[in-house]
Amino acid sequence: VPSRLALAKMSLRENDSESFTEHLDKLEELVPENPDVLLLRAAAAKKKGDGDSAVKLAERAFAISPDTTTLLALSLHKESMGNDVEALQLYQQWLEQNPEDIAVRLVIANRLGSAG
Repeated sequence: VPSRLALAKMSLRENDSESFTEHLDKLEELVPENPDVLLLRAAAAKKKGDGDSAVKLAERAFAISPDTTTLLALSLHKESMGNDVEALQLYQQWLEQNPEDIAVRLVIANRLGSAG
């Protein structure tokens, strides 16, 4: 699964939709509710201009595996849809329960710095 995930990510980056679809189909067959697979699907949806689907898929990934990676992906998808306030609220709620998460603290500082 990890190697197929890497190949799918590479195919998506290189806009090789045929290869991406092949890898994604196999991944969904093997591990359909895997957070990494859901985030890949979210990235593909965003690339196609379907931000709503991207957010929904990222929300599913975060619900299954609430960690820094899925939080950051979900927040970025929300921000890309213009939901900056919701994204910031997600970060703040996360930090209330995970105050040691330096990555999220840096993202918030960066967002606040660029907004100000």
